Amino acid sequence: MIRIGRAMIKADRTESWESHLCAVTDILPIFAAAGHFNNLKSAYLYIQEMSKLERRNPDVYKKFHDGFHVIRRTKQYWSGLSCDLVIKQTLMRSVRGTGGLTHGSKMTEEQRTLWTMSAPIVSEYKLAM
Repeated sequence: MIRIGRAMIKADRTESWESHLCAVTDILPIFAAAGHFNNLKSAYLYIQEMSKLERRNPDVYKKFHDGFHVIRRTKQYWSGLSCDLVIKQTLMRSVRGTGGLTHGSKMTEEQRTLWTMSAPIVSEYKLAM
């Protein structure tokens, strides 16, 4: 199980599309054994769709094969991160910061929606500063 986790991290950090797909395939039995059936179903569908990507959309396949399925904040070799992780980190950083949703409890639904939709942009500005 640890070997599969390491393989997943290595695939993302080194931008290896084939290794990423192999690691996701290898993790399917673990999801089944642990009773994580929603994760199992999603990962299985993901593997099915991504295995057809080269035929269905060769341009996207080439981009993914070239490493564009991960995000790099630096040019270092071991610095690739999965897109969902970067999105989660960016949103959570802004939610928990001063003035975020956890510090302003009397917001209307419209205010929460506006705040949520603008949070990634504000976070990028903060990062740039």
